[in-house]
Amino acid sequence: MTPAENVLRTLRCDLMAPTMQDRETLKQLLTDHAVRQYLGGALSELAAERRADAPVFAPAENRWSVRLRESERCIGLVELDRHHDGEDIEISYQFLPSSWGTGLATEAVSAVIGYCFDKLRLERLVAETQSANLPSRRLLERCGMREFKKVSRFGEDQIIYAVAKCS
Repeated sequence: MTPAENVLRTLRCDLMAPTMQDRETLKQLLTDHAVRQYLGGALSELAAERRADAPVFAPAENRWSVRLRESERCIGLVELDRHHDGEDIEISYQFLPSSWGTGLATEAVSAVIGYCFDKLRLERLVAETQSANLPSRRLLERCGMREFKKVSRFGEDQIIYAVAKCS
């Protein structure tokens, strides 16, 4: 699938392969203490510089920068990858604090969940978050995901959420 075929649109956002235009936002996501509170902590500027390049230069078939349609400003990143269990595909996301509480993350994550079932033909999708990360847990529940199981990983209690394809 070419990147142009992989553009997702919501009411207020366009989700597309990350570009150099998104690099500063990606760095901001990686260095922001609030964003990284449940993701292992904020990275140093140098580490963020290196990591911000990965989404821009790596194949982006299952990675989207989330841009506000009205301004084309990047506000977040949504990704699909193999989950730690090795069986499922996991959705993960990061959004700038300025977009929190606006419903934009719910729009974007819901669009990618739909893509997973409609285009990728997945039977199930999972997401893992710390038990303490109540905003992320509420977002996953708004997107139709339900608590699947609890694990301890990275020294923290985690909840794995899942959503299955509707028959």
